[in-house]
Amino acid sequence: KTKEAKKFLNEQIAKIKKVDWQSGYSHLKLTVLNVLLAEKDYIQAEKLLDRPIFNKSTDAFFRGKVYFEKGDYRKAIESFKETITCSTRDDDDTQVSYHYLLACYAKIKDLGEIKDIIENAKLCHQEFTVFYPIDYRYEDFVEKTLKELLKLKLDDLLKIRIRGLLAFVQTSNLPTPTDDDGEEKPLRA
Repeated sequence: KTKEAKKFLNEQIAKIKKVDWQSGYSHLKLTVLNVLLAEKDYIQAEKLLDRPIFNKSTDAFFRGKVYFEKGDYRKAIESFKETITCSTRDDDDTQVSYHYLLACYAKIKDLGEIKDIIENAKLCHQEFTVFYPIDYRYEDFVEKTLKELLKLKLDDLLKIRIRGLLAFVQTSNLPTPTDDDGEEKPLRA
């Protein structure tokens, strides 16, 4: 089915003459990228990212994601660092890139870089919902990454910080209690 989806999406991309946001071109290319990643067709995914899709920051993020899925963690690290550098503000690209960086550093067991990100990055200041053009939630990925970090030989203070981040992610994923009228109920200690 992914091959059929890829064929259909490529046909739609070919039909679009004007390459801009209003045409849907970027969103179609992103959907094709996701299909290619699902098929583990990394060569075609990299070719798709040879030309700009969104902006420098977001394109670097998607290159990093392709490298991460491919298992090329060094190149993924370069791309996620580029994303953070190119972001004009502390946005979704930056937030998610830090978590991917943590996952990359966990894979290559670079404890110094893990410590630097845990201590210096703003990892819990917003929801992990990213819109690219579909809503994608990263809580499961982030939770898995933080649990993997706890298995590494890190100092106790750093593990406490990681557990705090993990608790934040786990509790932010819980449904908000409501009363009978559907209004949010204040949490009690």
